Amino acid sequence: MSRESLNKLFNSLGDIALNLTDQFSEGWHFPISEEDADKIRARWGEVFDLTSIKKGINGIIYFGIEISTRKKEEGISKNEQLAYRLFNHDIFTLAALAKQLAEGPSIIPERLDDIGYINRAFNRYTNLRLFALGAAYLATEGDSRFSANLPASQIKSLIQYTTRRSFEFTIERDDLINCAVYTVFYQVMKNSQWDIQCRYQRDENGGMLHYQDGATGILDQDGKPISKDKLPSIFGEFSTRKRGGLGLQVTKALIDLLGGSIQVISSNEGRAPIKYDTKTGVIETLAQDKHTGTQFKLYFP
Repeated sequence: MSRESLNKLFNSLGDIALNLTDQFSEGWHFPISEEDADKIRARWGEVFDLTSIKKGINGIIYFGIEISTRKKEEGISKNEQLAYRLFNHDIFTLAALAKQLAEGPSIIPERLDDIGYINRAFNRYTNLRLFALGAAYLATEGDSRFSANLPASQIKSLIQYTTRRSFEFTIERDDLINCAVYTVFYQVMKNSQWDIQCRYQRDENGGMLHYQDGATGILDQDGKPISKDKLPSIFGEFSTRKRGGLGLQVTKALIDLLGGSIQVISSNEGRAPIKYDTKTGVIETLAQDKHTGTQFKLYFP
């Protein structure tokens, strides 16, 4: 596949996602209330025309088939390759699940009486739209057309449904964040372990998402704590016994496109924590504390 044809395909993916209805612009937030559910039911044919939903979802599925049948060639940028892998790894599955909601008896009007169904359907549908936009943003080197926003307060509901992870989430004030930021946080969260605490804040310097788990720090392929000099490698083709290296590569690539940076701290019992800052390139050893686990601080405009 030539670079031009791959870039064209990802532009078309982004356009398909942009044409899918943005529920947040309608003011419908998770968890969807009975009041909003009534509005959704009343406007189902107008705003969520089944024909256009099917066309959009099928278009995304067709896109997946199209890129899966082609081989990557020399000259394709690193970010295009990452977007290619991201689609096959995460988005294609979401598209297949979303398709189930737009076809057959699962979408008949009677199902709309069930608010639980509406919440599940919209969560799946919205995650698909956001991830498709995130992949297009990545492949097109940060094309602003694909930087749709969502309320930061919606992060927890969206990620919990998709990853099946439970976590504490605090937010100092609601704010609009780029869908690329959501894609980044999902990539960090999907490999989380336990005792997860997250925080979102914004000040005059920009936004920050802080992730911390209470499991072990980062381990290498032998199951040993990662060494200080190897810590930057987690943003490359790095893998552990249980995790592949795609998620953190996508994380860093998107944060770089946003003009942000990442700090990661890995702490294992009996060892001093080690820290790496992608902005400064500095790797350092920190003072020992009682906490063990992994922290990510994601900074963005």
